[in-house]
Amino acid sequence: MEIININEDIKVFCVTATSFPDGILDAHERIHKTITFSADRRYFGISRPERNVIVYKASAEELENESEEYDFESFIIKKG
Repeated sequence: MEIININEDIKVFCVTATSFPDGILDAHERIHKTITFSADRRYFGISRPERNVIVYKASAEELENESEEYDFESFIIKKG
């Protein structure tokens, strides 16, 4: 596994998968259908355990002036 150091916080929009791993593709498709493509935008898959299940979020980086444009959950990937 590659370890990547993030130098600054990254604001993202998220779609939570309905299940793991079966709902991952649908979550990514939903976010890609709605958010405008930009070569400057980064995409992420965020997962973590919660109450003995894995919660997965398909995420797209929020670009300038987009905070009110989309009706998605927001999340901050902390630097480090």
